[in-house]
Amino acid sequence: MKVQCPNCGLVQEFDPGYKICLKCGGAVEESHTRILKNPRKGRGMQGMAIIAFLLFFFLFLFWSKYAGGHGMAISALFYIWGIYKTHLNKRSAKESHGH
Repeated sequence: MKVQCPNCGLVQEFDPGYKICLKCGGAVEESHTRILKNPRKGRGMQGMAIIAFLLFFFLFLFWSKYAGGHGMAISALFYIWGIYKTHLNKRSAKESHGH
């Protein structure tokens, strides 16, 4: 039975005696049988949103409260959009596997 690591996305054969990912060392379980085509979809957007939020936070503190506040709100929306894209990716994989 093939399983996919939830951390790095590596697809490997499941060995009950060795429940560790061969690539990153993360834990894999029998329940990780759903294989995602792109397991990191939406995660890059979340990372960029966090960085942008911090930059706008410093802009808010040290220069312009108006521009910083709006930038933080937009960054939060991009973060939520990344979470939604990840959810859609998992849901489409679930529907294509018939679970």
